[in-house]
Amino acid sequence: MLPEHQPESAAECRDRSQIPAPDAGRASAHRHGTPVPRRLLYVSVFLSGAVVMTFELVGSRLLAPFLGSGLVVWTSLIGVVLGALSLGYWLGGVLADSRRDSDSLGLLLMGSGLMIALTSLLSEPIRAWGLPAGRVEVHSLLVSVVLFAPASVLLGCISPYATRLGISGLKEAGRHIGTVYAVSTAGSILGTFAAGFFLIPWLGSTRLLYLVAGVQVLLALPFCARRWMPLLALALVLAALTWQDSRSPEPGLLLDIDTPYSRVRVVRSHDGQGRPLNLLVDSPGGAQAASYLDSDELVFDCLRAFRLVNHILPKPRRALLIGGGGFAWPKDFLGWNPWSQMDVVEIDPTMEEVARQFFRHRPDPRVRVFHEDGRVFLNRRPGPYDVVFLDAFGTSDAIPFQLTTVEALHRVSEALVPRGVVLANLLGAPEGQGAAFIRRQVASYRQVFPRVFLFQVDPGLDKTSLQNLTLLALKDARTPFPQAAANIQPLRVRPDRPLTDDHAPVEWLARHR
Repeated sequence: MLPEHQPESAAECRDRSQIPAPDAGRASAHRHGTPVPRRLLYVSVFLSGAVVMTFELVGSRLLAPFLGSGLVVWTSLIGVVLGALSLGYWLGGVLADSRRDSDSLGLLLMGSGLMIALTSLLSEPIRAWGLPAGRVEVHSLLVSVVLFAPASVLLGCISPYATRLGISGLKEAGRHIGTVYAVSTAGSILGTFAAGFFLIPWLGSTRLLYLVAGVQVLLALPFCARRWMPLLALALVLAALTWQDSRSPEPGLLLDIDTPYSRVRVVRSHDGQGRPLNLLVDSPGGAQAASYLDSDELVFDCLRAFRLVNHILPKPRRALLIGGGGFAWPKDFLGWNPWSQMDVVEIDPTMEEVARQFFRHRPDPRVRVFHEDGRVFLNRRPGPYDVVFLDAFGTSDAIPFQLTTVEALHRVSEALVPRGVVLANLLGAPEGQGAAFIRRQVASYRQVFPRVFLFQVDPGLDKTSLQNLTLLALKDARTPFPQAAANIQPLRVRPDRPLTDDHAPVEWLARHR
């Protein structure tokens, strides 16, 4: 006769609750027959998190020369990367439920590294898709999907697979899952700061992509039973980097660097008469600065239009230029006004050195350079100035919105003497696409200044063509219209709502009528 079942003690119940369930015991992670150390998993997740953010930030630099780096491009890039990561999280979880071995994690790490290297290798021919005329939203979305989605999917698979690989029982599963999330996020934070503050300006876009590709491949080494596979993958990454570095440079390309604010390219070209010149290209819309090799003569008509100031103020003493670029205008302005002084606000400190090397910029005691955002400079209430020149553009070929608003123009007005003058270089069209921005920008100036005029830089252009327009604003209503420039006919612009700090969709307006 079987003995009667005796009730278990409370101690026995507690002890038994600590025994892993049979399923959990069978699911314990192994690396070549031995458990995978969680620290090794955490290191992989941490570095992969850093690679994700580095990959995304570098992506903006890859797209900028062809599509710009405005709101639309950033939206496409971030949306595609997040969507691909989400798909990777799901696929990684499915894969972790179907098989649990370190080899699979090694393949995910190695595959993500190879895809990042492939992104760099294919970036130039694929980015060219954005060059034809059309909506930048469509081009930026397609290019982002093709270039950045494949690697992002594999990067997304890593965290859920590593999480499942490290669970050997239910007792500490919650703590382990939370640790994986925390470690991955910490890696993303480190990758963001390291890439934005140091790595991109130091290494540039291409080398940084290959660096993070190599990191992912090396992370696969301790997980793969066949060590030759990640070593072969690393050799392929190095071979691709060597090949890309050894290629003949683009014809006429003199400089291609990443700065803290943009990707700057300087190319040798010729004007319509065949005169050689250097062009600064940091956006898809054309050159941002230009200089003849043998002369300080202005290349761009939009800068010549700034000479209008001498028809209004015979002897301007102090001037402010927001947007230094190639520093061509300070040379010309001081050549016509040797008694003057000029403050130049250029956000990118690298631009001054580039201007010295390629655009005949020379130090001048009459010129002071401030490396900060133009709006931040205006907020300090500098001045007073006789004239303020606004010639700032971002890599999306649009004026930074914070310089277009009524609030910003109040700061400009406060920086001027009572009879001060503002001259601004705008990019748009009097009619058709781009006219929406011009109308609202003129309305913003009229909210602050009593007299505002808009001119075509080239009156021969059709009014529906995208072109440079010169805006003149007078702080004193009694200042007469410059009669010496009477041959320039002001454009009539119908009223519209002014731009404000709360609502200034500059890039969107530039694409609408």
